[in-house]
Amino acid sequence: MALKREPTPPGPISRLFDRLHDLYLRAGEPGVREISRGMGRDRVSPTTVHNVFRGPKVPRWEPLRKVVVQFNGDVDPFLALWTAVLEAERRPPGWAGRDHPVPATDERSFAVVVITNRMPFSGNAEVAAQSQWHVAMLAAMRRFGTPVGAWIGWSEHDPQPGAATYDGTPLHTIDLSTTDVKLHYDGYCNATLWPLYHQHIERPKYDPAWRRASREVNQRYADAVVHLAAPGALVWIHDYQLQLVPDLIRRQRRDPHCCIEAKGVLANA
Repeated sequence: MALKREPTPPGPISRLFDRLHDLYLRAGEPGVREISRGMGRDRVSPTTVHNVFRGPKVPRWEPLRKVVVQFNGDVDPFLALWTAVLEAERRPPGWAGRDHPVPATDERSFAVVVITNRMPFSGNAEVAAQSQWHVAMLAAMRRFGTPVGAWIGWSEHDPQPGAATYDGTPLHTIDLSTTDVKLHYDGYCNATLWPLYHQHIERPKYDPAWRRASREVNQRYADAVVHLAAPGALVWIHDYQLQLVPDLIRRQRRDPHCCIEAKGVLANA
């Protein structure tokens, strides 16, 4: 039996469900149980599948992503639409568009938040990004449109925390002292975690002080997300140095959808 959807108002939410149901029709209109089983061990329940399609409320990102992947769809356009829906839901009545970005200090205004150990620049925000990964992520965030995306990270050349922009993307720097870097980054991350996550090519070292410092640093990143992320925001956490951030966020807020890009590394632990 074909999945039905509730009426949705014109705008991003309608375009999201139109695209989703087009994908569903091209897949041959499978049932919710068939869709769920097709996801394998990482499946969501048939009820959750039904809720993804039903509307008019925007579905959570992770179940939506799994459905799109199950249908061999392109995830990026759906993420852009899903983000646009969240942004539209926060606009006041009569909103007619903005000609300038929201100030980077605006609380809970970002539907997408990217967190990295370092900022995507070296020295200052006027120079080129450090890696192809940073360039690709910044390009993807520009597609979502300012001020949807924000970037949180440590700027090792700027000891003062604060806000700036890089190529139109708001940047929020985390202040790390020399002691923080020594204990958290050089100690716990590089001397303890890195050997564990890379087939023990070196013998891991451990110091309780390193662990405590690392948790404190992760807490600062989590606090920044709690301050900046919009309701239901997608939070992308890059790499194992910040692996405690998702749990620390959820201790304060349950609504952000946290993803950590360290699957290949953590699988070796």
